[in-house]
Amino acid sequence: MPEVIHLNSSARSDWETPENIFSPLNRVFNFDLDACASQDNSKAERFFDSNKDCISIDDWDADNVWMNPPYLKKKKGQYCTDDFLFKGNEQILKKNIRKNLCILVNNSTEKPSFMFTNWKAVIFFKSRIRFVNPVTKLPQGSPTKGNMVLIYSNEDNYRMCDNFNWIAKMLKEDNYPNFNGVLLRR
Repeated sequence: MPEVIHLNSSARSDWETPENIFSPLNRVFNFDLDACASQDNSKAERFFDSNKDCISIDDWDADNVWMNPPYLKKKKGQYCTDDFLFKGNEQILKKNIRKNLCILVNNSTEKPSFMFTNWKAVIFFKSRIRFVNPVTKLPQGSPTKGNMVLIYSNEDNYRMCDNFNWIAKMLKEDNYPNFNGVLLRR
């Protein structure tokens, strides 16, 4: 995997998704692959890490995929966050992800990776997520921008809308932290 350049003040790129962000989505999607993980922070039994990175793999062969990619800037010869989004979009279009892909990213709606990929829904948060420090295992880091979850889907519109209705209902019932709403794209 190319060298990692960080967007926040931390020198690490392996911050873990907080369980209160991941669990409600996992109850709906039952993720069978974490596309950007390590042995220590994987959210699914099967995962890709820096030794077997998702960008270099042609076929992810999964039903439902979770991805919390490193928040990286573009540098020559290096991956950036957009590379992960475009690769996930490619896997959905090729149907190498048979059902759904959820990607936790910075809330950057002006970027091409947001405007020109085939996401079907977005979950917005009111404030930044405090990620789990890989050393202390305590929530403490937050990126320089707010966050959103992009949801890509190969499911038919009725099934997809049913999933998103469940998500919105669970987020409200669970007092999901900073939940601001779900945007659907037709």
